[in-house]
Amino acid sequence: MAYGRSIELFLVNGTADSLITAELSNWNGKALKIPRIDVASCDREDLTQPGVYFLFL
Repeated sequence: MAYGRSIELFLVNGTADSLITAELSNWNGKALKIPRIDVASCDREDLTQPGVYFLFL
């Protein structure tokens, strides 16, 4: 039987077209969506930790 899950999206700057963090209930990972123009200037501790990174064109 499949159970529902909850995903929490946090709009860091208050808008959907900027930095967004996502967390899934009962999962210790975190997803970040960063616009390409903001990657170089993004200074977050999350980005210094090991992880898998995807770059979409």
